[in-house]
Amino acid sequence: MIGNLKATMELGKLNLPEQFSAYMEYCRALEFEEKPNYDYLRDLIRGVASDFDFSLDDNLYDWCIL
Repeated sequence: MIGNLKATMELGKLNLPEQFSAYMEYCRALEFEEKPNYDYLRDLIRGVASDFDFSLDDNLYDWCIL
C-alpha cells in the first residue's frame, strides 16, 4: 500500500519546491533499464540549494554536528 501511495501521490499536494516535483516526475517517468540524466538531476538539487541559500559544499552532515 505504501509503494502504491508513493507512486500515485499527486506531487502538488506535498507543497514541495518545484525542483523536487520535477525530480520526482522525471524519476517516475524513467523506464526500468533507462539510464538517468544525473547532470539534470544534480542541477535540480543545486537549484533548490540556491533558492534557499543552502550550501552543498560545506561537508556538514547531521551526524557530524554534536
